[in-house]
Parts: sequence; structure tokens; C-alpha cells
Amino acid sequence: MEYIFPDYENSIYNLHYAILDYFGIKNRERGKIKLENKRNKLLFIFVDSLGINLLNKLNLNLKYHEMTSVLPSSTTTALPSFFFGLRPSEHMIFIRTKTTKLSGTLLWFPYYYVYPTRSAPIVDITFVYNFDTIFTKLKKKELKSLSIIHNSLENTALTKILYKDSDIKYYLNWFDAVELILENRKYDFIIWYLMDIDDLSHQYGIDQPSILLALKHLFELIEYIKEKDVFDIIISADHGQTKVNKMRLLEELQNNPNVERIYGDRRAIMIDGELEDINKIFPEEDYFVFYKEEAFKLLGGKGNKKIMPDYLIVPKKGEEMRIRLGFDDKPESEFKSAHGGLTEDEQRIPLITF
Repeated sequence: MEYIFPDYENSIYNLHYAILDYFGIKNRERGKIKLENKRNKLLFIFVDSLGINLLNKLNLNLKYHEMTSVLPSSTTTALPSFFFGLRPSEHMIFIRTKTTKLSGTLLWFPYYYVYPTRSAPIVDITFVYNFDTIFTKLKKKELKSLSIIHNSLENTALTKILYKDSDIKYYLNWFDAVELILENRKYDFIIWYLMDIDDLSHQYGIDQPSILLALKHLFELIEYIKEKDVFDIIISADHGQTKVNKMRLLEELQNNPNVERIYGDRRAIMIDGELEDINKIFPEEDYFVFYKEEAFKLLGGKGNKKIMPDYLIVPKKGEEMRIRLGFDDKPESEFKSAHGGLTEDEQRIPLITF
């Protein structure tokens, strides 16, 4: 199996700065990514979980620039890296984010509801993440942005934080989204975020034929938008997915007095504490075990080294690592495909330009 380490000169993080560069906002952080401005209007179609290996199965003969995700290669971490223009080591936002010294304290960052619901009994702490977004930076140059996102994300932390300083319209289905795009040509920058491929892949597995059918249909809709000749169009993703066949419940760590915190992602667990037997718990043939200095580099190499995890654990094979929820006695549910790690399926993502 091939493993890909994030390239923070050529990742979804750098696309933030390449888009600013497209609009004439010069910077150094666009790295190896360059976008050509032909129409002075940009549409970014952001397809959650569209990895290169999945794209190539479509046989559409599309040309693309290859990039990497970040680490963890998950929506919860990659989206803040793009929207804020910050590396994971700078924003430190994960599926399970370090909040207190209590092991197992959870923060489901992007999808929990700002207003408490039965399914998400969590208080609003979104004020902690009051970063400037890409829309903030465009607004300072008097450029107008529109975000088109699914109506299930209304009133979530994802919307409240990541789309700050963007106008927002909520869509019901892909047809609705396409019409919203074409009705709003006055905007300089439009982002259409789709999470359907990610949801399908988790539920049914990345090899499910219906996923390829859905993607083919999506590219037909994109072709329809292209024919209107209004926007320069880019298509990319936050990460890919890989098949998983094992779920490890980390109860031995949750009950270990030497463990202060467990956080991170299902395929990139972070641990604070002192564990003399770390290599017995996570043997080399099955796991990467990165210590604080290595973890800092893999998470981006910028920010405060002192708050980096003592250990960063990434499975080499198709395994998820789970903990018991703080408000529930059940472990998190299993997926058939997942992301967060370093396999090429998870890390390699395309940048398609029209």
C-alpha cells in the first residue's frame, strides 16, 4: 500500500491562497497552485470525498492538477484549512477537538447544531473560532461572495464559522443548486459545497456503483453550467476515502490513568500523556506512531509547538479507531469507507479547471 504525506505547498490549504491570487490578492502561500483568470468570475465546486482514485474510475479523460489533503484528511480539518487559510497545526480543529483535560471530551465541530437538539446536546462555542475566512479577505477588496450549501447545514457551526462574510443560499438538491448558481451571476466568487458523495461512500463503501453514477450525473450538470460561459470553474475536494474493514475501540486508552486526552480523527488519533508501551499498543506493522516534533510537521509545521499531541497514531491498513462518546455508552458507528489517514486513496485529490 502506498502512503502519501501532506504537501503544504500543494494542498487544499494552498487553494485558499491560489483563489486570492486569481483575484489579484498576491501572497506566497499559493505554493505550486496557479489559477488562470479568464472571466473574472470564479465558481468553485467543492465535492466532499472526490479523491483522484475515485475520479479516475469515471473514465472521463479529465485533465487535473494533483494535490494532497491535509492531516487528518477529514472534512472537519480540511475545510477550516481551506476556508481560513490555516494549516491544521494553526487551527487545531478535528472531529474530536482538545477542549479540556478530561479524556473523552468531544466537540463535533462542523455538524453539531448551534442550537441544542436531541441529537447534539452541545453548547455553542463557535466564538472560539473567530478567524477571517476567504470571504472576509475578498470582501475587503469589495469582491462579493456567495456560498451554496445544503439546507441540512443551516444553523450549524460549519455554517456559522466557515462561511462568515459570505452570502448564503441553501439548496434542496443538485438541480436546485445549479439554478441558484445561474441566477446569481452578479457575484465574483461562488462556492458550491456538496457532501453527498462523502455520505454515500461512508454508508455503502467507496466501490458502490451508484456513487459513480451520481458523479457522472454531477459532471453532466457541470457541463450545463459551462455552456453558459459565465464563470471560470474549478472542481476539487477536501480528501478521498479508503475502504475500512476493522473498528478498534480504544477503551484501554480511555481507562489508562497516564492518558490525559484522546482527540483527533478516527484514522488519525492524537494522545496527550506518557505511554512507555506505546509501540506495544500500536505495533509498527499496523500503525504509524509519530511523536510531538513529527506530529507538528505533519500537521503543517506552523503554530504553537507546545499544544501539539504527544503522539499521533495513523493506521496503515483499513482500520478505524473509536472511543465511547461522553454522553452515550455506545461507541461511534462504523463506516464501510472512511478517511483521515495517509493512504493514497485518502490523500490524493484533484484540481480540475475549466
